Amino acid sequence: MRRPSRWGRLARGFGRFWWDFLVGDTPEIAIGVVVIIMTISLVSRTERSSVIVAVALPALAVAALGTSIDRARRRARGAGSTSSPGPQPAREDPARS
Repeated sequence: MRRPSRWGRLARGFGRFWWDFLVGDTPEIAIGVVVIIMTISLVSRTERSSVIVAVALPALAVAALGTSIDRARRRARGAGSTSSPGPQPAREDPARS
């Protein structure tokens, strides 16, 4: 198997950096931004685009942020339930049985 050239490694590293920077831990924000941009570009072709954009842009941004917050809460709840510092059930000593 051939080892990638220096330019290939640089291009792959560059792509991985931007993917991690733009998508990172919250892909729903990146998807939300793409959806918002596409929606605004489609709506801007209508006659009353300024009014629709003034309402749609904040609404879509709040929806994307709400989705991200909801996902983070569900992840935190799932992680917290496995390592809760609450009382542990007593274990029986096998030597005493």
